[in-house]
Amino acid sequence: EDIGEAQPILPDGRCSHPLLIPNMDKTKCVLAGRLDVGKHFISTGGPDAIRENVKDMTTRLQSFGQYLIGDRLKQYPVMLDLFNNSAFTNAAKSICPPDEQVLDPFQFNFLIQIPGQTVATHIDAPYFWGANRCSVPQWLLASMVFSNLFDKLFINQAQVVGYLHSWSPTEAQAKNKNIKIGGDFIYYSTKDGILKSIPAEPLAMNVVDGSKTVHAATVYRPDVKAPTIDKDKNIILKYIGNEKWHVLDSDNGKII
Repeated sequence: EDIGEAQPILPDGRCSHPLLIPNMDKTKCVLAGRLDVGKHFISTGGPDAIRENVKDMTTRLQSFGQYLIGDRLKQYPVMLDLFNNSAFTNAAKSICPPDEQVLDPFQFNFLIQIPGQTVATHIDAPYFWGANRCSVPQWLLASMVFSNLFDKLFINQAQVVGYLHSWSPTEAQAKNKNIKIGGDFIYYSTKDGILKSIPAEPLAMNVVDGSKTVHAATVYRPDVKAPTIDKDKNIILKYIGNEKWHVLDSDNGKII
């Protein structure tokens, strides 16, 4: 959770430093797990070259979702069916080294972004023999990758990024040229610094070893300003029916 940087949480449950957030049991303030991602995004503006204050920039990154790891996957048979689907496994194996063709599914992330949000440039949480996200902060694992000092201990991965929405951003953009949809999957496949882009089409999937390939997304609906999300509070996204959602402060139930 931390490697010595933790500070006592304030009486009001907040953290005094902009890079610190409350830990899981709200007892102390620690560096965010992906400090590396957030700091780079705030400093550079990301692929869209955004220039905003820190609160607005961090709001853009605080999407809503569930991370199902290990035994939690067994609670959702539909996900296990997906992991055993031949089209899915063949696609995953296509990016694996020839001598590493045995797949061991261990994680499913379900993410929802509201208009104005994005995914910053990053690599996914790396795994090494002897070090992983359960024992070492993720920002430190990412540093281990870029140091090239632990290559012999590195474990290859395959991530599949899929899209569950039913509408086509390409078609929506064609119908209304005044609104930029965004949300494209972008990545660097070579060292020349040139981005490649794939639109987020419904039921499509992109396969990549995200722990080695730097990737991101363009802002979804960049014309919309997302409501400010306080890093020190538990903000939730609640479905109220009829294709409508509310962003709520879970402490008082107020709509943000």
